[in-house]
This record gives sequence, C-alpha cells and structure tokens, in this order.
Amino acid sequence: MARKRVIYQSESLYVAPTGDWPEANTPDAAVSGSPGSPAVPGSGVQVHRVQSINYGFDVPRQDVNEFGKLARIDQVILESPTVSLDFTYYPETGVNERAIGLWLSPASSGTAGDPAEQISALKTMLNGKTDVKSYFIRTVAEGSDEIGKYTEDHEQESIIAIGNASITSYTFEASVGGFPTASVNAEGLNINILADPGDLDAVGNSAATINPETGDNLADDFVLEESADGRSDPGATNQLGAKIPSALRPGDIQFTNELSSTGDDNLLKAWDVSELKIQSVSASLDLGREDLMKLGSKFAFSKEVQYPVTCSMTVEANVSDMRDFDLASLIANDSSVWDAGFWIKNPDSATGKQAMKILIKGAKLDSESLSSSIGDNKSVTFNFTVQVGGPEDTANGLFIQGGDEL
Repeated sequence: MARKRVIYQSESLYVAPTGDWPEANTPDAAVSGSPGSPAVPGSGVQVHRVQSINYGFDVPRQDVNEFGKLARIDQVILESPTVSLDFTYYPETGVNERAIGLWLSPASSGTAGDPAEQISALKTMLNGKTDVKSYFIRTVAEGSDEIGKYTEDHEQESIIAIGNASITSYTFEASVGGFPTASVNAEGLNINILADPGDLDAVGNSAATINPETGDNLADDFVLEESADGRSDPGATNQLGAKIPSALRPGDIQFTNELSSTGDDNLLKAWDVSELKIQSVSASLDLGREDLMKLGSKFAFSKEVQYPVTCSMTVEANVSDMRDFDLASLIANDSSVWDAGFWIKNPDSATGKQAMKILIKGAKLDSESLSSSIGDNKSVTFNFTVQVGGPEDTANGLFIQGGDEL
C-alpha cells in the first residue's frame, strides 16, 4: 500500500565519517568506534534529539547560445552541484557535537567550575581529520517509530544519503522559556536515495560519497547503528554508553566569571553585571568554504575553510544598575581580552555535574546596544567576537566541553 505521509515519528538522522566500512567487520558487523572517529569510516551513528531536518540540492547550469538561434542550444553543468543540509537538535552532553566532528575538551571532574584542559573545538576540522562527513536520513514504514525498527521487513523503508558534507555553521542558543537548541548547516556534493535498502548492519548499502574530480560515486558501503532514545537502555550497537537528559533547561545555565564578575573592569562594560537579568545567549561559528578548482577536474576537488574564521557570542539582558564607563578610556587602552561563556548543569545529576560548557577565548567586546520602549523592559545586547586559532591554539577560538555522561 502506498505511503500517505511522512512525519517525524518515522525518521532519524545519522552521521558517519566519509569512506568505506572496513571489510574486516563484515558481514553483520556491530557498529564500533567512537562517534566522529576518523578511524571508523562508514559507520553511521545517531544524532539525538533532532527537531528539524531540511535538505535539497541545486544544480547550476550555464546556457550555450549561438548567433542564428534565439533559444539556447544547450545547458552545461560547469560547477559542482551543491547539496544543502541543515538540522536542529536539543544538545545534551556533547554526544552530537562529537559525532558531527567538533572536538570536545575533557569534562571537568565534578561541577563545571572546575578547570580542565581546553582544546579548540575545530582542532580536527582544521587539520582535515573530521571535516568531511556523510549524513543519512532513514525513514521506516508509516505509523512506526524509527527507534525500535532496526530489524524489519523493509516495507516502505528508505534512506537518503548525503555525501562529502562539510559544516558551514554551528550555533548554540539558549533563552528564557525554551530549551537550549543547536543549529547546524552543512554543504555536500552528492545525494543518493536508496528506495529499498538492505539490512542496516550488513555491507551492501552504498553511501553518497563521490570522487570530487570526476563526480563518480565511489560506492562506499555503510552501516547504521541501532537507534535509541537515550533515556532507556541503548541498543546493542548504539554508541550511547549512558543515559542522556531528555533536554537541558534554561534554569540550569551558569555563566563563567568574566560574564558574571562584579568588578569595574570586565567584558560587559557600563553595567553592574551581577544585577543583569540575562534573557538569552548564543554562540555561533561560521565556516565559509572555498571551492578549489583545477583544469582536468570535473568539479571542485576540495572545499576548504576560508580564513580567518570568526566565532561570536551574543548576550541579551534586561538592565538594572549601571557603573561608570567612558568609551574614550576603552579606546585609549584596549589591550584586555576575555574568556567568556557558560555551562549547563545536567538536570539528571543530583550533585549538579556539568552537561555542557561553551567558551570563547580571547574575546573582545564589539558592540553594545540598548533598547527601550513603552510596554517593554529596557534591554541591552552585547556582541563580542574572537578569531579561531590553529589546531593547537589554546588561547583563541571556540571551546566546547562535554559532560561526564560521555
């Protein structure tokens, strides 16, 4: 019987390192290795708490005209087709960030006030180890939960594979009255629809990875792990080694000292920071991509990051008491840089252990704007940015720390 519709119940999103699933693990291999590990290509791990997925492709063509004929005589593809993918999810303890290729600094031993080694979140993206991924959107039979349908009769099942995909932006947002949310945008080179895929734990399903120079599909095999909701015992092949929270809460957000200190010399100028009523915070990273071309190559042979890469953080707050501040004094002495961020308690932890921590290091205040109108509380918005350093730079850029549940 033909499917009548597809809703969120029947779909799940997976991500895998690009490449072929090792033959040594076939047939009927259990998915192994860490999410996002470059050593385990072809093994798709689940992205948890997904709220939306959007994807599509654009094929640019150039008209060929000639004198003597009004209409074009052909349309030729001269540039690489672009496959776009964006998705949002509720972040938990860093399992999704790790799976999509961001590097997690070690979790602090206890509450998030404890110091820990900091490693740039872009470390393995900048050196090319976890930059390129494959994504898979699996759909099961109408009226069935995708979770719990690892083994089925394949009726109405399909998989949409996106290959050679690189992240172009990552944003973490939290505000009063809503769950913290992460948004990811990526660009790929190919999309492959499997209308009747085989078993998920056996070789035989082809990913969408291509040879960028020729545009040919490499026919890389992939396997997908068994999905789980993360609140019950994970499946036998699921990477989720421990339960994760259902969702993080805005009431569990705590700000680092340089966003909450009471001294006169702090990142947020002109305000008694201890009295600010912060309403929202966001941290975002944009990774512009440059297509590298050469003669003899049908498409771009690589999509490289365009430098410099800038990470930004925005904080919006309802204002209260002010402090002395003279913009001229900032112009005269602008040597200070700051490490600003926030951490979120794990709501399932009785001792207040950390779920995630977002930190930008080496930041400077770029703007401060105030808004006041009838019927609304007076508010102030702060924007500050930092340039991302190299893979070994521990003083500049975006740093993400996971929770103990990893």
